[in-house]
Amino acid sequence: VELQQIMPSTILALRAIVFQFLFLAVAIVIETIVLHKTLRLDYKISAQYAFTINLLSVFVGWIVFFNVQPFIPEDLRPKIISILLFEQLSPEIWQRTASTFLFIGLGVFLATFFLKFQGLRLLKLLLERTEKNAESEEMVRRFLRQKQSFKFRRNSEIYAVFVGNSCSFSAILFLLLIRLFEQTRYP
Repeated sequence: VELQQIMPSTILALRAIVFQFLFLAVAIVIETIVLHKTLRLDYKISAQYAFTINLLSVFVGWIVFFNVQPFIPEDLRPKIISILLFEQLSPEIWQRTASTFLFIGLGVFLATFFLKFQGLRLLKLLLERTEKNAESEEMVRRFLRQKQSFKFRRNSEIYAVFVGNSCSFSAILFLLLIRLFEQTRYP
């Protein structure tokens, strides 16, 4: 009897896992298209880059969340956990914490953008290194000596990652709003 009472809480976040896969698939598809169009890469290479940098950002995001979670104020912690893991968003929680969630969302967007951009640069550097081992040692030295500036040219990596991240975040936000509408309309 005691095991049955514990079981629902230990099976925890099956919905969160499913939605994470859905959001990851949406982000990968959108960012593959953006990388293909802006950087003029092959679809296969674009998909591999998008897949890798999105998995990296999801992995780092959950690691950061679980490490930061003990430092979240006691009154806010259960609300964040119930929203993220169990999709329990009540109107009174949203009214009291909407600005906090918007601020956190902006921070997550910027952190994800920076992580994806650095991940793409590192991935390209590592792939070039394996292809051209002798030449890449010099290229790594040049890369580390250069001061990389953030230039938003239409065909630059930073532009491609920013547009891809913006489009995927917008699509995910749209899916979340549909989900929220569905939950409030059909409880």
